[in-house]
Amino acid sequence: MWLIVLGLVMLVAGVILKAVDREKEIYEGHATARVVELVRRDGDGRYRSRYYPVLEYYAEGMLYKVVYPSGAYPARWEVGKELNILYEPADPEKYCIVENSVRLVLPQILQTAGIAFLLLGVVSFIRFASRA
Repeated sequence: MWLIVLGLVMLVAGVILKAVDREKEIYEGHATARVVELVRRDGDGRYRSRYYPVLEYYAEGMLYKVVYPSGAYPARWEVGKELNILYEPADPEKYCIVENSVRLVLPQILQTAGIAFLLLGVVSFIRFASRA
C-alpha cells in the first residue's frame, strides 16, 4: 500500500513542478543557436581577458547573430557548439540559454518514478490479495 501512496505523491509532485516551471517560462519561442565565434575582450587589470561567444540562430524566419553578454576565461563554449535557447517571439534578440540541469529534468524523473512505484504497488497489492 505504501508503494501506491509513494507513487501517487511522486506523480503529483512531478506534475506540480512541471506546471510551476511552465508558468515561470517567459520566453515562448524555441530555437537552436550555434556558437560561431569567440570575441576576446581584454580585462581591466583585475581580470584576465574574457571570451564572449557569438550566437547565431533562426527565429521567426530571420537569422540573428548576437554576442552573449557574459564572458568567461576560459571560454564557456567552443566554436561550433549547439545550444538550446528560448526567445521572445515579439523580440527574438531577447533570449535565454536552456542548459540541461537537474531542475529541468526533475519533473520527468519524478513522474517516471511515480508511475513505476504506482505500478509496483498495484502488482504487489494484487499478488497479496490473490494469496488468500
